[in-house]
Amino acid sequence: MAATKRQGEAITLHDRSMVVTAGAGTGKTYVLVQKYIDLLKTKGVSVPQILALTFTDKAAAEMKERIRAGILKQDGPQWEKAAEDFMIAPVQTFHSFCAQVLREFPIEAGLEPGFAVLDEQQASRIHAAAFEDLIHTRQDGPVHEALIPVLSITE
Repeated sequence: MAATKRQGEAITLHDRSMVVTAGAGTGKTYVLVQKYIDLLKTKGVSVPQILALTFTDKAAAEMKERIRAGILKQDGPQWEKAAEDFMIAPVQTFHSFCAQVLREFPIEAGLEPGFAVLDEQQASRIHAAAFEDLIHTRQDGPVHEALIPVLSITE
């Protein structure tokens, strides 16, 4: 796959942080993988200096596999070291990265050290219970009345 002009810019511009957003099947993973490899090739960056984040576990697994394949295509001691370092490289979701940081620094984040991250079902149950409490607790005022329709919206 050849990069478009904009993809090429995203791949080769390394002087600032970037967010890659686009629809499904438009080459986001391709751009992120090529950017990762380009950082290793052209900027003297090592694998432990790169943090690659995406939104879903599936995308993170695919990105990790493609980066691994890209590294293994290269020759030389730098690439052997990169392949070794990549075995434990952080290629993960935003959620797992944030949870990792919070687990490492719970006190600084104002959390109990043994905190647990809610899964979708747990969060949904808590949301439903809070919504029920809201609509069944009589409170006067326009704010209460305005909150009910807004909180009723589901994704």
